Amino acid sequence: MESPMSKRASAPRSRLRSFLREDGGSFTIEALFWLPIFVVVLSIVADTAMIYAKQSQVLRVVQDANRQFAVGKLADGTATANYILGVVTPMSPHATATSQLVNGVITTTVTMPASDLIATGIITMMKTMDVRVVLQQMKEV
Repeated sequence: MESPMSKRASAPRSRLRSFLREDGGSFTIEALFWLPIFVVVLSIVADTAMIYAKQSQVLRVVQDANRQFAVGKLADGTATANYILGVVTPMSPHATATSQLVNGVITTTVTMPASDLIATGIITMMKTMDVRVVLQQMKEV
């Protein structure tokens, strides 16, 4: 038979053993470790998707503008660049556009800071990048 003193001495040990064996709440600790990593990866994916989506939209605008310049609907490179900026500025307020006709080939370049296109901006490297859309088309006579 155990004495009352030995029961008191073994009580802290049994509590310690049961505490060490208990695994309730372990998911909370793991979630605290993984949640920030998940948020960063999700932010990178969102920013990258936004950049590609906007680049695709601008590419379509440049294709339309080059086609209009090629068939004579837009007079020159300056008119083409102004048309493009008029459409692109709501997406990227700091965008620049140039368009020129050299040897019968229309070359149009649109440059946009990635900081205008990203959603979260959690990765500072993406804020310093530029996104360029360059398109060439033959001038129709």
